[in-house]
Amino acid sequence: SQYYADILMSKSVAKKIDSITGFSKNPKLKKLDKQVIYKVIQSMLDIELKRSGIIEITASAKTGFVPNSDEKEYARELSAKVANAAIASLDLVLRHSNNSKSSKAKKYIDSKLDEYYTTLSEVEAKLEKFQMENKVLAIEEQTQAVVNHAIQIGTELATAQIELNVAKLDQSDSSPMVLALQKKVDYLE
Repeated sequence: SQYYADILMSKSVAKKIDSITGFSKNPKLKKLDKQVIYKVIQSMLDIELKRSGIIEITASAKTGFVPNSDEKEYARELSAKVANAAIASLDLVLRHSNNSKSSKAKKYIDSKLDEYYTTLSEVEAKLEKFQMENKVLAIEEQTQAVVNHAIQIGTELATAQIELNVAKLDQSDSSPMVLALQKKVDYLE
């Protein structure tokens, strides 16, 4: 929950809120620097973390000392827009972060698959060369079973290594999932 609260108070979320609400286009704010506007947006937000894990987002727009009804209505509408934009911005940031992690995992898996296909091709070439040099047409059933078992274990090891490295992209080395996967890789090696 604190992670989400920190994201909500970040400059990138303030930029997205400004973009969504058009806050900086207000004639009274046009002369202000963007950084100041982002700080104003951040100061409008009140983030409260509930014990249940729920995040309460409140936005407050200030009015003059004695506001008229139009100023009160504008402040109400702006507060609602900023709060809703904060929620939408948090969603956008989290989606981008998740897409980035997924992209990294996909690239890693693709590179490992390329490595394993290359290794498999090399092993097949060596086997073919061995068969040619020793004039072996086919491997006996028992030898074939041993080779198949070795291939199966190699495949399981490769899969476990990929799972371990993908888990390490998202979690610390001391997390239970990473430790369990490391144990599996060690066993298969």
